[in-house]
Amino acid sequence: MAKNKIIIGIHGLGNKPPEVLLEDWWRLAIREGLSGIGAERDFNFRLVYWADILNEKPLDPDETDKDSDYFIKEKYIPADHNNSKPQEESVLQKLSDKFNDLIFNKKLHENFPSVTDWVIKNFFSELDIYLNEKTDLENGIAIPVKEVINERLKFELKQHRGESIMIIAHSMGSIIAYDVLTGMENEIEIDTLITIGSPLGVPYIVEKIKSDELKKLKTPEAVKKLWLNLTDPEDKLAVNYELNKIFLPNSSGVSPKGMLIKNNYEINGDANPHKSFGYLRTLELSYAVKDFTEPERNKLAKWLKDKLYYFKSFLGNK
Repeated sequence: MAKNKIIIGIHGLGNKPPEVLLEDWWRLAIREGLSGIGAERDFNFRLVYWADILNEKPLDPDETDKDSDYFIKEKYIPADHNNSKPQEESVLQKLSDKFNDLIFNKKLHENFPSVTDWVIKNFFSELDIYLNEKTDLENGIAIPVKEVINERLKFELKQHRGESIMIIAHSMGSIIAYDVLTGMENEIEIDTLITIGSPLGVPYIVEKIKSDELKKLKTPEAVKKLWLNLTDPEDKLAVNYELNKIFLPNSSGVSPKGMLIKNNYEINGDANPHKSFGYLRTLELSYAVKDFTEPERNKLAKWLKDKLYYFKSFLGNK
């Protein structure tokens, strides 16, 4: 009997819209990508939402004050709904690019780790909190914030144990996915892991998640079929898309397959090559979702069709 299939998403850094709205936007972006390749279909989807752990309240879809901390600057919109001309790269953006090149420089981190530690703590505070800080529970016991956040994904995975699971993890969500899957090696099986805009190749991150005895990290044993890592070359938070140079294959022979893509997210003339919605509708991700959600009988029919085509081609060459 064919297993039920579920796609589980994990969002990245920063405050977010309310859970229901963000989950709906992710679903719409994935559906948009499927529509673009002529593969419209229903699919089961759940978003692991953890922004509320680090933020007192979510971004407000009704907020109109653009200076408000709760104004949503980057909503989901379909790619063909934005016809405005892109703005030229600003001086601020150029400075930001130089800043990012400095932050994620491997030699800098190896020679001056205190510098990158300071940068992460002051400019990527949520990542620093996840990696280094603890929180107080009602009983007064302090536990790592990482464990509180990771529990959200663990809970969702346990709800779907025995089903065929695809995980799509964006940005810091890929760190969460890696931590959780590494710790659940004998508890869960993941058909496909897709990391998008992932910082798992950043030297600082590599050192934080690597055990002392390993020179290289390892693909989690829980991933059984495919780990696809999608990166836009302009995405400054996703350096080193070839994660296979960092992560060894697991016992199933799975290691990260890196692919460079174009993230076409743009709103009001401003492009954001790191935005989840742009990644979620790329051709590469859409074909992976199509393959994952394909009914088993359709896969068999496609296999037979391919074999028949090969056989006819062989006879034609005789």
